Amino acid sequence: MSDPAVVSLASVGSAAISEAIKFLFQQTGELLKHWREKGAKSTEVTSRPQIVELPPAFEGQLLDLPVNFDALSRLEPQLLALYKDLSLYAADVLSTDGSPDLMRKVDTLRNALELILRQQLTLKGEHRPSAGLPLVGNIRADVIAGEATGVDGAGLLSGPVSGEVQAGRVEQGAKVTGTRWTR
Repeated sequence: MSDPAVVSLASVGSAAISEAIKFLFQQTGELLKHWREKGAKSTEVTSRPQIVELPPAFEGQLLDLPVNFDALSRLEPQLLALYKDLSLYAADVLSTDGSPDLMRKVDTLRNALELILRQQLTLKGEHRPSAGLPLVGNIRADVIAGEATGVDGAGLLSGPVSGEVQAGRVEQGAKVTGTRWTR
């Protein structure tokens, strides 16, 4: 069975993939540099890197949302590896051949940046949901004794939904749900 991400990315053509790699590479570098200079030294980051406009190969534009520095911290090793893996493509030393391995790496980096930037990055002509404002809910608690839900809602969505609950301890009989959504 084909990987949907590979098929979706491969459908937009090598010029768009090349443009996407350069953008994802540049944003990853800026985020990692900012994290090394500001975030890794402090538990609370008060500044953020400048987010540029999306290149023409992408649908829509980025919204001015706060960077998810928790996700950046967790994903830093993966981001560093992908940054290294895609560097020769971003510099046009290697051509974007559309290989499944390359498409998986591009999709993995994009997914990480979507989590960090809190919004989707969709290429024009791609077979995936259009860019939209994500709905994110996070709960962090030492103890959960009742009910805790990261995101609970209903209706049509215009973007991705992500709910996360982190707890040191969940008491017997407590109920924990990351995301609950009905249409």
